[in-house]
Amino acid sequence: MADKNLRQERLASIVQAAAAEFFAEHAYDWGIDALVLVDQVFVSPDLHNVEIWVSFTPWKADEAKRKFAALGRQIGELKRALGRHVELRRFPEVELKLSDPEKTFRIMEVLDELKKKEAGHETSPPDSQGEN
Repeated sequence: MADKNLRQERLASIVQAAAAEFFAEHAYDWGIDALVLVDQVFVSPDLHNVEIWVSFTPWKADEAKRKFAALGRQIGELKRALGRHVELRRFPEVELKLSDPEKTFRIMEVLDELKKKEAGHETSPPDSQGEN
């Protein structure tokens, strides 16, 4: 079981690096004038499916869908490029997903605030029990 998780993590890491390199080399040729960021890569437990979450910097929500569509048209080229980096008998299906960094940052801020409140609550001295 641990071996399978290790294989998933290793494949995700290789795919993330290779996809980032591929997008950095070719995005400008497809009319994308922003840096393509590979935010996360998820690999299914059976290694048959890969989700690649991407965003763009600078982030402009109104332009993101157009840029994402341009990436989607290159999925065949992406699969071939990934195939050169990964040695598997059956290469997984690749799906691109658009990540919204604005939502991600808001979620991270909320989680950080919750952690601070929780940490502050845990470290506060107990009520004056036994101080009489």
